[in-house]
Amino acid sequence: MLGKLVRGDIKLYRFTVAEGPPCRRDGAGHRRHRAVPGSGVPQDRRDPSSPKKYGVPGPSLEGYLFPDTYSLPRGAGCGGVVHAMVSRFQKAWQQADAERLPSVTLDDLQAVTLASIVEKETGRPEERPRISCVFHNRLKKKMRLQTDPTVVYALLLSNDFKWDHNIHKDDLLLQPRRYNTYFIKGLPPGPIANPGLAALEAALHPVACRRSLLRLAQRPHATYSVQI
Repeated sequence: MLGKLVRGDIKLYRFTVAEGPPCRRDGAGHRRHRAVPGSGVPQDRRDPSSPKKYGVPGPSLEGYLFPDTYSLPRGAGCGGVVHAMVSRFQKAWQQADAERLPSVTLDDLQAVTLASIVEKETGRPEERPRISCVFHNRLKKKMRLQTDPTVVYALLLSNDFKWDHNIHKDDLLLQPRRYNTYFIKGLPPGPIANPGLAALEAALHPVACRRSLLRLAQRPHATYSVQI
């Protein structure tokens, strides 16, 4: 005990954030940990000043709270948690960006947005570079991405993150929401989830497409299994 007092040891609380779930869902989990008292991450995520405060280029903190295991003291609070997660994201981004293909000309926000879509499309790491290739080809051809996870995110945003886990025809075609890639062309205005390192790397380093994948990219309704 004396040794701990002399060293100034502080009790740390561990929590893990998984890849994929959007900020609102993760935030509900953060509130269970003593490192994040009060309303937790969701309130900070919704604050319009948060992106600038933490050096994030996106419209919100969505996509920049890196999924990982963290150990923080009880007094860290929401700001300390967000700072740790954004700092960890920046390190992962630098690692992924170092492997960027010269042909990938997406800016930082676009690349993270694409990575978040790739993250939600599959939980299998070997599929991510191939899925990234399909979306890069659709972007080059100025096609709609038509990916279901963006529709789900649009539904979550419009329904206070409540969803019946069913995508209806009206959701795909009749709701002109800015995150619905069945309606808009190109990428949505920001990330739809928090991507991990593998998804960031896939967005910046898609696999060389074979003819079969090129044909797949030209099919307007070609999709992979969705990880929700």
